[in-house]
Amino acid sequence: MKYEKLFEKGKIGKLTIKNRIVMPPMGTGFAAASGEASEEITRYYEERAKGGVGLIITEVCRVDELSGVAQPCQLRATDMDVIPSFTRMVDRVHAYGTKMFMQLHHPGNEAFPITLHGNPVIGPSPVMCKTVGVVPKEMTTAEVEAMVKCFIKGAVIAKTAGFDGVEVHAAHGYLVNQFMSPHTNHRTDKYGGDFFNRGALHEERSGLAVLGEVLVGILMGDARFRQALVEAFPGLLVHEDVALAVGVLEHRIEDVAVRGLFVHEALAVDVDDGRINPVARHDMKARKDLVDGWKVEHPANLVAVFHL
Repeated sequence: MKYEKLFEKGKIGKLTIKNRIVMPPMGTGFAAASGEASEEITRYYEERAKGGVGLIITEVCRVDELSGVAQPCQLRATDMDVIPSFTRMVDRVHAYGTKMFMQLHHPGNEAFPITLHGNPVIGPSPVMCKTVGVVPKEMTTAEVEAMVKCFIKGAVIAKTAGFDGVEVHAAHGYLVNQFMSPHTNHRTDKYGGDFFNRGALHEERSGLAVLGEVLVGILMGDARFRQALVEAFPGLLVHEDVALAVGVLEHRIEDVAVRGLFVHEALAVDVDDGRINPVARHDMKARKDLVDGWKVEHPANLVAVFHL
């Protein structure tokens, strides 16, 4: 077998995954209109677990009802009433030995007004998303602090429902990514300024402490191989930003009871005829330390782990 490590067990923190195959978040629109896990989306994930996936990360799950609705029929982690439907879904995935994480999400200035029912589009600063065409309302410091609590509540809901961990969506220009980028974050309070302040939303100590035994993951974007993207969208994170953010997060959680930390990068990888682009392969080797909990011996195998 070419990728002999693919079906060996891997570990994220203390969590053991039965193989190295991860199904990343992909939108389906199969959730109930109420935000609960419908039978349709439950069956969708159950079939992937039945097929042998080691870890499934759900599609975007909103943490705020006022400004965080990204699409109709979207999972939500805003109130405890969704827990029974989530538990049924997780139990059916667990039946096949597959682990499951919930992806916590807020669109920020990428939210379309039609989905917000009259509530304003918000962001770290009044910088418009060209796709949406609406200048967002700048969040106050108190509103940012409240949003941190929304993410924490979402993680608590996930844990209570039986999920094995959560992933914070910090890529693709959404709210957390907007705070980290100097292009969309012009703030002068504790959530703005240098790189470390812009990343404060990520690493609030109080939030990590509340999460306790929840396994926390971060989805970050990396525009290293897409110079055109960097030019078109100033402020996109590059590999060095991601590596720095990981170092900061690792330092911050040393004194907090978090089970582990993992990074899932939204890396643009070119594949031709099933072969990994040599440039991408080189960079995967350079970033091997970011996922060393998997003990992957061949860097190319990371594509199987994160980029199926």
